[in-house]
Amino acid sequence: MTRPLRYLALAALLAGCDGDPYPATGLRPEVPAGWSRWRGEPPMVPGTVVDAWRVPTTGEADGSLIVFRSPYLPRTTAAQLVEQRRFLLLNLPETELLDARVIDVGGIDVGGIDLGGVAAAFVELRAAGTGSALAPTGLGRPVATGGETTLIPTRRLWVAMPLDAARGTIEIVLHCPDGAIDRLRDAWAEILGSLRPAEHGGNP
Repeated sequence: MTRPLRYLALAALLAGCDGDPYPATGLRPEVPAGWSRWRGEPPMVPGTVVDAWRVPTTGEADGSLIVFRSPYLPRTTAAQLVEQRRFLLLNLPETELLDARVIDVGGIDVGGIDLGGVAAAFVELRAAGTGSALAPTGLGRPVATGGETTLIPTRRLWVAMPLDAARGTIEIVLHCPDGAIDRLRDAWAEILGSLRPAEHGGNP
């Protein structure tokens, strides 16, 4: 099966009969009104795409926001995922790791009591890409693909939440041209704040 057809099949499987992919994840992000759903095949990520948006910027290219699922290993912690990603990224050519830590996603305050959220791995990096995706580096250097002729410095913000065997690990990636990141940080924070696990009042 070709990659575009495989993506469509996976999307249909996740969506189910009602076309809503989110019951399988227990999390539903809220994105800014000006962001549109990605048309066609989204940028490649290491997992099964649940949803994707095109992120408008005032820079040289649009960005992307992608929600995807990856496998879950029992008793995996967010701290372990941070170390795994740190090791991976430090070994990729021409990749600058800017941050790697555990964060709390989707915590809520009720009557002054912080109920907490989901512990998640967070990494931030800069590498060559298109603004909406990082360039593949399988040849030992970033390579332009898909008709792209010029690569630009691209920022990636990456959150991974290990949930359980049924829901897997839910991951959210924001890509944008490096110069646009400061204008998108508030939107990124609001997206993470909107993620409510079902047990904390989120969308089941």
